[in-house]
Amino acid sequence: MGGSLAGTIYGPLICGDAIDQNPKNHTLLSGSQTPEEPLQLWDLRTFGLIKTFDWKGIDPNGSSCIYSCKFVRPSKHAILACGSNKNQVKIFSADTGDMLFNMSDIDPIIG
Repeated sequence: MGGSLAGTIYGPLICGDAIDQNPKNHTLLSGSQTPEEPLQLWDLRTFGLIKTFDWKGIDPNGSSCIYSCKFVRPSKHAILACGSNKNQVKIFSADTGDMLFNMSDIDPIIG
């Protein structure tokens, strides 16, 4: 009790398990239920945006709504995120923002 608001981050619409923090470098990872800018990294000291990860890549229709994202342990230099719409799983470098892995279910089996 008696605490005060330290700061606010505007933008992401968090659903599911789509938020994680890295206390070593004071960053917050957010996965958003919005098709634009769905995966972002924030500075917890300034509450400013550090980077937006390029989820679409070369596919202009490749956006997803993120429902889970985490820093990959133990080094936390990679980010694992899962998105709906195309049932995608991607891994990004937390340092460079480069996509390291992409798996997508664009042709689901209907049974």
